[in-house]
Amino acid sequence: MTTQERPSDTPDVVVGQAPPATGAARRSSRWYVPAFDGLRGVLAVTVMWVHAGFPGNVLWLAIPVFFVMSGFFIVKILLGRPPEGKVAGIRAFVRNRALRLLPLYVALCLFLTFLGLVFDRPESIRGDLPWLWTATYDFRLISAGWNADMYKHVWSVAVEIQLCALAAVAALVLTRRGLRTFLVVLVLGGPLLRLGVGMLLVHAGGLDFDYMIEVMQGLPFGYVDAFAMGGLLAYPEIFRRLPSTRTLVVGAVVLVGSISAVQVVVAAVTGAPFPLWRSWAIAFPIDHGWLWGYSLLGLLSVLMLVVVTRGAGPLPRLLENRVLIWLGERSYSIYLLHMPIFLIGHRLAGYDPSVPAQLGIFLGCGTLAVALSVVTFRWIELPFLRMKGRTRTAAA
Repeated sequence: MTTQERPSDTPDVVVGQAPPATGAARRSSRWYVPAFDGLRGVLAVTVMWVHAGFPGNVLWLAIPVFFVMSGFFIVKILLGRPPEGKVAGIRAFVRNRALRLLPLYVALCLFLTFLGLVFDRPESIRGDLPWLWTATYDFRLISAGWNADMYKHVWSVAVEIQLCALAAVAALVLTRRGLRTFLVVLVLGGPLLRLGVGMLLVHAGGLDFDYMIEVMQGLPFGYVDAFAMGGLLAYPEIFRRLPSTRTLVVGAVVLVGSISAVQVVVAAVTGAPFPLWRSWAIAFPIDHGWLWGYSLLGLLSVLMLVVVTRGAGPLPRLLENRVLIWLGERSYSIYLLHMPIFLIGHRLAGYDPSVPAQLGIFLGCGTLAVALSVVTFRWIELPFLRMKGRTRTAAA
């Protein structure tokens, strides 16, 4: 799809419309922007690349993109509900999100429950089952004793469910303008919220400070402002007032360059080590990045979403690659299923840290994960996705 073929350069085209679940009908609808699926495909490949063991963990860069996209689509759907049928609209929204997220997640929980009850494996699985079944596994990371490489990635699904619930409750009790104000408060208050929760975990919860920063990556407080930024982008009046794409890109380059320059100067004056990627990583306490880093990455993710939505420049065209779109449509299955497969691959390879071994795991286990996702998407996800079209308001 070219820029000229897009019905609008604002998000209006998807507000209040019920997109088809998948397939040709979805791709032919007016609201559909294929680059979004392509972006999901890139994120899925990135996750598998990192979990194959290659050096340079870039997930701290990729995860905020997902939550900005989530906030964008979730709030867009909530804005499309008819004012006179708010309760019915929210009920339909909750139903559709459940149809989107829960079938495959419940299937994974059933599989893990079987492993735990029959084999008592993996380690600590029985104690983790209540957290998994209640979609609160992200908070399990706060407590000691968790050791769950096979399913540790489900924290992000729990965060997604919790942020969706927060948005639904806010949309139910607030007006359209009130919801916008609430999202602004979340954007501005995100760093303060992280500071308050972090200090509570350290001083009242007894967590080590560095471990608290690591835990913050898996809690909703780390992404609530990114989610809210995406939600604000769903307001057409806000989207229309954004500067040109070139101005936004130049502003982002200046912002990132300025912060990097300040860090270089500080490192030179203090004599502190300065590995650039690590100074930016929100997983480390350098320069209090665990407070502002999430917000900055959220802003950069918003920029990417604006560029993709407007269809300007080479990025949308690259993301409209058919393979990436195909992967993006199955990205949820790929994400949930890949971790156990990659864990088995690492064990078979003897946890070999060499690049050839990691490349073999990425290609072999990645191919297996994608192949399995074809089955789960067809027989678990798709039947429930088709049910979404039977309600007035469908979830993305």
